[in-house]
Amino acid sequence: VALSHLNRELPIQILDDGGHFERSLSYHAQVFADLLSVYGNIDKPPAVLRKALERMAAPLADLWHPDGGPVQMNDSGLAMAVRADDAIRAYADLLGAPPPKVSQVFSYSDAGFFGARRDSNYVLVKMGPLGPDALMAHAHGDWGTLEFSRGEQRVFVDQGVFEYVDGDKRHRSRSTASHNTATIDGAEQADFFGAFRCGARPHPEAARFVETAQGFELAGRIKSAPGRSVHERRIIVDSDGLRIVDCSGRQHASVASRLLLHPDVSAHHPKKSEMQLSLPSGETLLIEALQGEMSIEPAVWWPDMGIEFATARLIVHGKGRTEIVVRPHTALG
Repeated sequence: VALSHLNRELPIQILDDGGHFERSLSYHAQVFADLLSVYGNIDKPPAVLRKALERMAAPLADLWHPDGGPVQMNDSGLAMAVRADDAIRAYADLLGAPPPKVSQVFSYSDAGFFGARRDSNYVLVKMGPLGPDALMAHAHGDWGTLEFSRGEQRVFVDQGVFEYVDGDKRHRSRSTASHNTATIDGAEQADFFGAFRCGARPHPEAARFVETAQGFELAGRIKSAPGRSVHERRIIVDSDGLRIVDCSGRQHASVASRLLLHPDVSAHHPKKSEMQLSLPSGETLLIEALQGEMSIEPAVWWPDMGIEFATARLIVHGKGRTEIVVRPHTALG
């Protein structure tokens, strides 16, 4: 009976590209570990289980930062689940399979994760469904959000999740305005309520992903479910850095593009169109608002349940469109 349930659930929960259907890397890692335990404790593991584990291994390797921690999109914490490297070693030992290779550029279109690990940069973008329609409990209003590391230093981080009880912090963790994406006229992407509930939710168009010699170009479009506002986002990653373009379908709509800084990254704001970020390594990154005006506000980051650090959030405000460029300001060393 248990195996019949497993055979029924695996095609539902494990997407064709290997992502877990809740789009949380902490849950992906934990489900992967649980399935490894099942595989190792039954006499004749079904072929469908092995194939699911083989599919899950690749995103487990790619969707983790150079510091060894997961991306935090949806309900994920840095220490919420097993580490990817530990899980991959167990996978290789148990299945006698080679560990997955880490990709320089990757696209998991079913899960909606796209990214690159090139030179000193790691970029990860979520541009797909917020979560599975039948289980939106761990979904956030984070279509278009991104995370960015320079070397092993996280620079732009996801808000994270502080707690699983209904209240201000739970609502903020799921809010579109808490993520590294844009709001259009302040609209939420989905109608979240309670600790785990969601009413109306968007069904974004399929993202357009093109790998390039130096990175990738990614573009997509979403219509927020409650307010029907349109958000178009284009992200270009190349040797010069990172370019983010946010547009609304209406010329005079208020566009607010946000980036949450890691607490170890400090911001210096010499003018409305430009800001310098200082990393602990001594390197400086330059952020320019090619369209829109930049400001900074106090914020917090939740790397794990019950843990909070003070930090800052950059905001670029524009009418109809914003454009942001992030590039190295001084060379390492």
